[in-house]
Amino acid sequence: MRYLVATLLACAALAGCASPRYVGSIGRDQVYSNRGFGVLARLTQGDLLSRWKPVDPADMAEIPPGLRPARVREQLDVNGDGLLDVSETVVFYRPTLRLLSRTSSVARMDLEVELLGQNNARIPLDAIVGIDLKRLAGTSTSARDAAFAHIQRRVLSGEIQARVAETETTEGGAHRVVRRLVADVPEFRTEEGQTRRHIVRLTLWDDALDDQDRADFDRVVEGLVLAPQGGPTGTGERW
Repeated sequence: MRYLVATLLACAALAGCASPRYVGSIGRDQVYSNRGFGVLARLTQGDLLSRWKPVDPADMAEIPPGLRPARVREQLDVNGDGLLDVSETVVFYRPTLRLLSRTSSVARMDLEVELLGQNNARIPLDAIVGIDLKRLAGTSTSARDAAFAHIQRRVLSGEIQARVAETETTEGGAHRVVRRLVADVPEFRTEEGQTRRHIVRLTLWDDALDDQDRADFDRVVEGLVLAPQGGPTGTGERW
């Protein structure tokens, strides 16, 4: 698996040099690759693409502005030392990757990566999940309690530990049902050779979730590969 990940990220480096390192793109094989975060998402699991349209960060011309991920340029704690330096200013998208439902104007799946500094390096994964659920559920104790009671443990390729939970939320001002994967990459090797910890979240948002929604969410999860290091750097990419 480590060899496969390294090969795919190397190919992405060759094919996507025009795309900033932390932006990523979707190739002709429908694999999303982000070399900076070391994230691969194989989007051809089952018939996923018949119901979901992935938004390619490198080509958003056909996506309405209100549905596009936001392109930002800001400092990220790339080396995980807990400090932000001007040399760590990078371009990326928030969320990192988005999938839009072809059958619903509301449903979407968002993939995001959060870099943790040294001050957060030892926070247990379950505590991070708990913080997420409390924020999403807000003042609804019933939603929060139900979510905590049904947290699922997952192990992704590469022995990456993850949790899946589901809750209701009014975050953003509208009622939504949320299904979220929280995956922990504890020792990611950066482009400068340091190690950092980052958290990968996949979140499904909809008015309501049915078995098909959950199955499609699982297909995206099955296609996720979270590498232990970023892809090779191109010219001018070393921060």
